[in-house]
Parts: sequence; C-alpha cells; structure tokens
Amino acid sequence: MTRQTGGTEYSSSPTYIAILVALFAMALPGCGGGGGHGSGANPPNPIPPDATAADVKMKEQMLKVMPMLAKAQSGFLFMLNPDAGLTPGVTLIPDLQPGAPANSYTFDGTYDGNDDLISETSISGRVTFGGDPSSLDWSPLTGEATIDVNIPVVGHLYHSTLAFMATETMVQISGVGTFTNPVTGEATTIDVPAGQPVIVRPASKADGVVANACGFNIDGAVPILRSGPTGTLQATWLFSPNTASVAVQQVSFRDPAGLSTAMPDSTVAMTCGSGGTIDDWVADYDQNWVCLPIEHGNARLTLTKTDATTLSVADEDPPGSGDVNTYSVSIVSGSPHAATGFFDAGPVGNTYREHFEWTLGKDGDFSQMSRYAYTEGPNIGSGGICSAIMKRVQ
Repeated sequence: MTRQTGGTEYSSSPTYIAILVALFAMALPGCGGGGGHGSGANPPNPIPPDATAADVKMKEQMLKVMPMLAKAQSGFLFMLNPDAGLTPGVTLIPDLQPGAPANSYTFDGTYDGNDDLISETSISGRVTFGGDPSSLDWSPLTGEATIDVNIPVVGHLYHSTLAFMATETMVQISGVGTFTNPVTGEATTIDVPAGQPVIVRPASKADGVVANACGFNIDGAVPILRSGPTGTLQATWLFSPNTASVAVQQVSFRDPAGLSTAMPDSTVAMTCGSGGTIDDWVADYDQNWVCLPIEHGNARLTLTKTDATTLSVADEDPPGSGDVNTYSVSIVSGSPHAATGFFDAGPVGNTYREHFEWTLGKDGDFSQMSRYAYTEGPNIGSGGICSAIMKRVQ
C-alpha cells in the first residue's frame, strides 16, 4: 500500500465495524490452540466430572474468542474510513449534540459480521478523535459501543457494552460481553473492569514483545463466568507480555446444589493454525486497506514461499499499476497461520516504514493490522495505523 502524507477529506457515509462484535464473542478464523494443566495445588475435594467438562468447554471457547481481542485495532478501522463503503448498513455521522467534544462521531446500524449475507449484528456508539482524523494528529481515538447479535431462527446470541481507546501502538478495551448458546442454555460472560482494561499490541520484532494470542500480545486480567444446566465455572485468565502462554487461575465450580469446588491452575497456549503449514499462505490476494489518518485503497498481493519460515510478497498498489513493492514476511513461532513483517515505501525524501501482523483464516483469506512512521522528511517520527482484508483470488 502507498501512504499519503496527510490523509483525505473526512465525511460521513457507510461504514464497517465488524471487529467490535469479535472483541468478546466471535471466533477468529484459523485461530485456536492447545492447553495443558500446570503445577497448581491439588484441591481438597475430588473434582466432579461436570466441573472438568465445564473447564474443557471454557478453554475450547476461549481459545476461539480471546484472539479476537488482538483484531480490535484491525477491523475497527474500516468503520472509521467512511468512504471505503464496505458495509452500507452502518452510518457514521458527526456528533452535533450540545457539549460533544470536537472531532466526535456517532455510529449506528446493522451489518454482516460473519460474511454469510445476513445482517445479524446491530451496533451503536460514539467515537472521538484526539485531533482532525484526516491529519497526523488523529491520536488518541476513544469511544464506546453497544452490540447485539441475532441469528434468524436461532435467536439472540450476544450482547455487549464496550469502551475502547486506540493509539499508534496499542488498543485498550474494557466492558462486558455475554455469549449465549440458545440450544444448551450455556452462557459465557467476560467482564473487564473499566479501571483494569486489557491492552492489545502487535507482537513483532520491532516492539520486542512476545506473541501470546496468535501474532499479537495481550496484557491484563480477563474474568470469565460460564454458566449452564450442570453448574457455574468462574476463572481469571492472566495475559502477560513476557510469556507466550496464558495463566488460568482462581478457578472454581459451583453445582446446582450450591456445592463449590476449587480447581487447580493451568496454562493455555493460544496459537493460530495448529496443524497448518506455511504453504497455506501461497496464493494471489485482492487487498482492501484503510488507515488513520483517513485514507483507503486497493492492492494485489502475490505470496510465494521462500523457505520453511519465510514468505516473499509482491505488492502491486493499485492493481494493474505496475508499481510493485517486494518484501518478506516471517511466520510467528508456533503459529503457522500468523505472520509478521515490514516494508519501506513512499517517495524519496518522505519515506515511511510500516510494520504489520497477518492472521490467516480458515476460509483462506487473511487480515492485517499495521502501524507506520515516517523515517525522513517533514513528518519524521509521526505516523498512523492501518488494517486490511485480503481475499484469496480463486
């Protein structure tokens, strides 16, 4: 992608916000991993089979749900580039209410969050930029959102109220989200207090942080409550920027009769593409990208395998232009469907470097989150954030 110096004019039009549902509810395509019990103390009472089953189910679901936190900064940007028009059912308009801060906008509408041609998700909320969103002074970005997911025939699956903040280097999230299985009656609630938000950063060599959720790094405590006909399981998942595994602690189970059982601590490895290989990436892709400061565009990416851990990318932006940038991508250790890299671009005297993280989905498409900074010229040191979706060319 080719970066402009100062973005484009900002106006209201159709928008995209699929990521906010994914924050606490939806499964990240291609993600998931394996967990193992750690060296926790033995509980005083035998663990009931229902408690063990509930613990397994919680891990299975969280291995799909939690990596979506890492996509918060990625998909959310589509909403903030209104002229991209990727989801016409959601609108973004200036907030004209008395007392509203400068550079504030409201959003509202429905969209297709899982790409099945059904607009099952409703969204409403507000976002405020730190400055003109079409300039390099856009950061920080703050806001809140209410989200509901209703599947035809199946029923209401998800409700959440979230608060978020994003800068050039991280996303901060807090709030409550509940996913309900209308068939089994089981419900999983994640409740991150406003005073203790979860921090999501890209895990790249540039930042020197460890990947603990696919190609990203999550920092913070996530309280989880899973309830169903057989009982209620509660636990705290502790994400640390210094380790690739997640600690599952303060685990207890209460059965329908009110009997509580303490359970041992354990650890979970949250990887992307268990059983996959680097060859799963090799293909041509059509890319739609958006950025803050506000701008958007298209490209054609051709990925080829260099060796067991490296891909070569030919990035033609825009497609058919003959302007091709070639760079390499490294597979994240332990996550064959997560990758990271960087490229240099821009005219002589005003170049920038863009670091990115990729996540490959089960459908063969992949998403990108990136951040860039100018390395020379009048804007040196300043930059922005971008995201993209890459659709595999059939």
